[in-house]
Amino acid sequence: MITVQPATLEHHIAGYQLCATTEGKSPNSVAIVTSSANYFHHFLTSQGIAADMTEVTHHEIRAFILHLQHKRCFSDHRFNHAQDKGLSGHTINCYLRSLRIFFSWLVSEGIIDGTPFFAGFGEIGHSGRARPHTPKTILNLLGCIYILVFSSADWNS
Repeated sequence: MITVQPATLEHHIAGYQLCATTEGKSPNSVAIVTSSANYFHHFLTSQGIAADMTEVTHHEIRAFILHLQHKRCFSDHRFNHAQDKGLSGHTINCYLRSLRIFFSWLVSEGIIDGTPFFAGFGEIGHSGRARPHTPKTILNLLGCIYILVFSSADWNS
């Protein structure tokens, strides 16, 4: 009997890179997603958390957000010196958007059943995505519109 080892996070990152590149995605977009996923992987391993994608939950994502919020700007940069200020909310959101793209790809490929993100989760300063209107809210909105009907005689006077 052959036992198949679970694929590592590095394997999935390489898979994403291959698929996204063959789909014609921008090389810069692919690089941002893969570097964010690699940084997340580095975070997980540095914290002693298993890097099996099927076990990543919103708790690991929240721990990563906390880590990013306390990280100093340029602290791991090889050319720039670390600064006293932390990462901006925009930078943290970029990491999270990239991770969301990566986890959505894992779901679309059938590698995991669901993403540890949910609508509105993890974005600093955002309340989430706009929800589509229900038929009831559309009727309420249309009911607020005041319609004035003119006859042709009204235009001439």
